[in-house]
Amino acid sequence: MTEQETPLINGRYRLLEKLGEGGMAVVWKAQDTALGRVVALKVLRPQYASDPEFVARFRREAQAAANLAHPNIVNVYDIGEADGQPFIVMEYVDGRNLKEVIREEGPLPVTRALDLALQTAVAVAHAHRAGIVHRDLKPQNILVTREDQVKVTDFGIARALGTASATETGVVLGTAHYLAPEQALGEPATPASDVYALGVVLYEMLAGHPPFEAENSMGVAMKHIREEPVPIQRRNPYVPDSVATIIAHAMAKDPAERYADAGALAVALREVREWGEQVTGVQAPVTPPPETGFDFMGMLLGLVALAAVLGLIPLWRAVYREYVGSTASVTVPLPRPITPTAPLSTVPDVLGLPQADAENRLRQAGFQTRVLGSRQDETVPVSHVVQTDPPAGAQVPPGSVVGLIVSSGPPAAEVPRVVGLPAEEAERQLRASGFEVIRTEGWGGDVLPGRVVSQEPPGGARISRGSPITIVVSTGPVIRIEANLGDQVELVEAELTRDTFRPGEVLQITLRWRARRPIDQDYVVFVHVTPPNGIPIAQQDARPVSGSFPTTAWTPGQLVNDVYRVTLPADAPPGRYQIRVGMYPKGQPQIHRRLPIVNPGRAKAALNSIIVKEIEIVR
Repeated sequence: MTEQETPLINGRYRLLEKLGEGGMAVVWKAQDTALGRVVALKVLRPQYASDPEFVARFRREAQAAANLAHPNIVNVYDIGEADGQPFIVMEYVDGRNLKEVIREEGPLPVTRALDLALQTAVAVAHAHRAGIVHRDLKPQNILVTREDQVKVTDFGIARALGTASATETGVVLGTAHYLAPEQALGEPATPASDVYALGVVLYEMLAGHPPFEAENSMGVAMKHIREEPVPIQRRNPYVPDSVATIIAHAMAKDPAERYADAGALAVALREVREWGEQVTGVQAPVTPPPETGFDFMGMLLGLVALAAVLGLIPLWRAVYREYVGSTASVTVPLPRPITPTAPLSTVPDVLGLPQADAENRLRQAGFQTRVLGSRQDETVPVSHVVQTDPPAGAQVPPGSVVGLIVSSGPPAAEVPRVVGLPAEEAERQLRASGFEVIRTEGWGGDVLPGRVVSQEPPGGARISRGSPITIVVSTGPVIRIEANLGDQVELVEAELTRDTFRPGEVLQITLRWRARRPIDQDYVVFVHVTPPNGIPIAQQDARPVSGSFPTTAWTPGQLVNDVYRVTLPADAPPGRYQIRVGMYPKGQPQIHRRLPIVNPGRAKAALNSIIVKEIEIVR
């Protein structure tokens, strides 16, 4: 099709090429014919476009995002609608997203990772000051130009989805690998949630992959809630202690222990980067004086300069230890001003405190602080202070620098392999090896109920003793759900004998419903097989029990067995898919007409449907 034949969107934007697509939108490179510039045009997918309330929210929040004028934030130029689908027109960034940069070049050098992280934090800090929390920060939403300038995008969409979460209980927002623990638990996102995501992004830049991996999104989210990441220096030994400490602080499980917002994180990143530049910067050459015989003043100045250089040796050694990343105890004292006549101050006892609390207490006492290193410790938790230099109780001049050594946790031990064992035996072995045990129940297919179907971390991994090990105990083919739909119906459980299928096969699932109260409306049950974006590739919509037992005939408390058979497409591409289940009034299949998910129970919810199980289609 020639340029003249290419239709204009809203009579103004000519689509040039598809740049990419995600779960909720397709992005095009387009020509703004009115202003003669290239733009990025993002078109929302139909499932969002069909919800009038969401569209209205999207327009309001896109307008708010358009006010975020900042060199590190993608500009929003225009919003509109074409053929019933909302779109947003944004600044076109000639470059790659950070995920592509990491995939092609990771792990990134420390200096480059710090620079990209600082630019990102500064952009998000600007949004935080404007009262906007991004909620879905990830490398895919961080664009990098050819000159390594960062451009953060999708503030408007994230904000609109965030508003939706306030009324659509059970919808968990964000991308699993970058999700703050409180978001994974369904709690509202705050600026500290964005800080957590930024910590994960910095970790991924330096390690080459995210801190948590699992077979599915639920597994990743559970790790964010329950597990500590492998310390970054085990993934990349070139990471300085100061940077490792920033990551640990940003990724604290408790939002109160993180940097309060992206602005505070940016300050920490800038301090570390600037300190490194001071150490490695080029020094100006010294011009020698003309030779005029014995120069008493020159000799005197030379002696002064020599004394100054010798005085810098302790400082150089401390800096060297910080950037090499030594985990041993620091024995070289930090330089302190020599003022014999000045009154002395007592160093407070901060051993065992979280690093941030220790720093605050020392600053309140009039001291400066600097993290000098980390070391393993059996009893002191990760990122808590294990040693100070000078020690607590020491008398030193006011304003002196107190160096901190923080704990990197206890030594590593090998995790026993317990998959297939009875749950009680698995717990006994894990506790005997020095680990905590978190026991959950989950679908096991043909694995006998009561036996372990999976463990995380896996057997053979080496992690710190005392770390939690999650074991999933089989419930057989039963998936316990206990979800509340519209305060009318409860989806008690489902039954599925296997979770791996081939194209063209029939997926059979049994649903067990229970009415919470008399139902005066005829509802249709839908069973959809979808990729993560929610667009079905196969489905069966029918009144319960093949139409023979409508919801109007249900008695409160009665258990209803409901069997569905969904034929998978013969050309279905291999990959992971979700089984989504819900109800809507007969003849009204629109998403916003579905029975709302009041409580997803043990499952997750999205778009007023319960995500019952993930399956895999293989060739």
